[in-house]
Amino acid sequence: MTNQNEPSKKLLLEGFQSSLNEHGYSFQYSVLKHVQSLYDSKKSLWRLPLSEFPVAVGEKDTRIDFLLLRQSFYLLAECKRVFGKKWCFVRSSFLRQNMYDPYFLESAFHEFNSPKWEAFGIQQMPKDLTYDAGLELEPVSINKVQGFKGSPDPIEKTMVQISKGSNGFIQFMLKNPHLFGAAQKAVFIPVVFTNAPIWVTGGDLSSANLETGNLILDESSFELKKWIAYRYNISPTLKHTFQRSQLPHSLSSVLDEEYTRTIFIVNWEGIEDFLRWSSNLDLQ
Repeated sequence: MTNQNEPSKKLLLEGFQSSLNEHGYSFQYSVLKHVQSLYDSKKSLWRLPLSEFPVAVGEKDTRIDFLLLRQSFYLLAECKRVFGKKWCFVRSSFLRQNMYDPYFLESAFHEFNSPKWEAFGIQQMPKDLTYDAGLELEPVSINKVQGFKGSPDPIEKTMVQISKGSNGFIQFMLKNPHLFGAAQKAVFIPVVFTNAPIWVTGGDLSSANLETGNLILDESSFELKKWIAYRYNISPTLKHTFQRSQLPHSLSSVLDEEYTRTIFIVNWEGIEDFLRWSSNLDLQ
């Protein structure tokens, strides 16, 4: 018998539905379904082995939303749903010492019965998709004038989460080298899937006015992208603790090889395009 003071079935269901959507569960599993359909229709070589994989780096526990596997490649995914906001990105000419290798990924392998890892720069990828700084912009109204206000925090939090998950998984694999398989090597590709529109500018942060510090961007180079490569410097507390195969020889190589990582950011409309492209990526 139903208590009259209890919420109606309809209200309860609406609240449950709204909460699932707000926390991103529905978006995450919608992405999973789409990824699986691309594999089933042979439009992608990435197969779905696992979701919600638990990992830890340092004393921080987390879960990877899902893993995709292709030969010895692991795509480590974080899903991020936003509400009416835009993600906007710009380049910086002076953030990287090594401008010839715009992408840095990480691999792990078993060498002389000892697990090791290395970071490596990739030149074969399109350089026009690399960006170094991003803001999340949300619509605001100031004195009845519509505009946008940006913050770096949401994108930064997302990068921290995917970095924590990917380093935790690398640490897990290095502790379990028997899982490498016949290749005795694994390459890790961190990816953020989002419903946020991805806007980029052809401008550069270094072109700001020296006196005012203000940057003027050209509207003609401001455009939507389906996916980009975001170069992110992870903090030491987010890194796994295993020894690399070779020691860095300079401060710039420490930055590039120890801390700089490429994290791909993929809008929902670019999932098929990105998975097709990465299905043909050969890093062996």
